[in-house]
Amino acid sequence: MKGSSVRVRLGALFICPCLLSYMTYEQFKQELIVSLSSRFPEDTEISVEEVVKNNGLCLDGLLISTPSVNIFPTIYLNPFYEQYQNGEPFSSILEKIVSCYRKHQLSENIDTTFFSDYEQVRHHVVLKLIGQQQNQKLLEKVPFIPFLDLAIVFCYYMTPPQLQGHGLSGAPGATILIHNDHLALWRITPAQLYQQAKSNTPKLLPLSFCPLGSLFKPLIERGDLTDISLDELDAPLFLLTNAQRFLGAATLLYPKVLSRIAEELGDDLIIIPSSIHELLLLPFRMCASLQDLTDLVVEINGTQVAPDELLANHVYIYERSRGEVCCG
Repeated sequence: MKGSSVRVRLGALFICPCLLSYMTYEQFKQELIVSLSSRFPEDTEISVEEVVKNNGLCLDGLLISTPSVNIFPTIYLNPFYEQYQNGEPFSSILEKIVSCYRKHQLSENIDTTFFSDYEQVRHHVVLKLIGQQQNQKLLEKVPFIPFLDLAIVFCYYMTPPQLQGHGLSGAPGATILIHNDHLALWRITPAQLYQQAKSNTPKLLPLSFCPLGSLFKPLIERGDLTDISLDELDAPLFLLTNAQRFLGAATLLYPKVLSRIAEELGDDLIIIPSSIHELLLLPFRMCASLQDLTDLVVEINGTQVAPDELLANHVYIYERSRGEVCCG
């Protein structure tokens, strides 16, 4: 009866028989491996490994590797199991996973030996902002620069054209997190890496700053978005990110960005950490209560932001007179 939509009525209660035969998560993973094995050549290796992501989030990554390609996508199984629990047939989920793999698999090998040579890596090193408290274990393994209660870490950034050249398109980019072992191999310090990344990041991920309302206005006028009125878009809320909207919270660190914005708006700035990918800015005079704004950030983080993309649960303030950012 697995995947059946037939229901048996017991009094006022409807019971779906498929709920009675659901696989446990461990059974689901094992069944996936068995089912996928019949869909790929015999020399394909299929396994599930735990992956620790930003903010200590642990996910199970499905790995499908073939001898012909040395880099392969990681497909996270946790959301697929949630779909299964919600009644989607296992066969349908299997097809989704195969389709996801086909879409993101590389068409050729990538030469990874370049990563041992800092001169080949240095111009693609970028900044990434994450929280310190929720990433303590990760920060034991990677070079970082403290920034308030955040941490500046470093990644090798593969641009969209690079990805397209390897059979991938449509992604804003991909990153390889730089670890302490890399610095030992390259014989450089975190301070040297920081200076290089600070120079690279605005070039590779150029700044994007605009009124938040300008993003929604076309949708409202077409009738695609009905929950927000045009009058509500008049609020002076601004989006600060990069052109790719990828790791855009690091634009906070771009030289003179906040000072120029504060001067243009004629006020100190409240910085709302929307995610690791973008920030929202509000002139200080428009905020009636910092606590109410912080409560809103906590609520949105808990309901709208993916756990591995959360940056902070409070706002920050840029003070024009001192030219510094502080915790709100």
